[in-house]
Amino acid sequence: MADQLSLRLEADQLPELPELRPMLPRPLPAPFDSDEHLFEPWWGGERALAMIGPAELAGMGAVRIVGAEGRDLTSALPELAGLAVRVAARS
Repeated sequence: MADQLSLRLEADQLPELPELRPMLPRPLPAPFDSDEHLFEPWWGGERALAMIGPAELAGMGAVRIVGAEGRDLTSALPELAGLAVRVAARS
């Protein structure tokens, strides 16, 4: 059993996706507590999305990394090139 959601889509069935960007943290004027919200500290650094595939076999999808400003960061992060294999992803 896999612990990830996987939907098999053929190349001609891929939905038209909007341009995606990573969600960025934002400061609030005052601290608060809530059972309905998740919080994370603002560590700084670069946020990015990893996109994989499409491919016929799990682990064979091409990996593309896109930063918050829409820049392609794939060549700057060669250590993530094998990400599709690590998560057994096709897309």
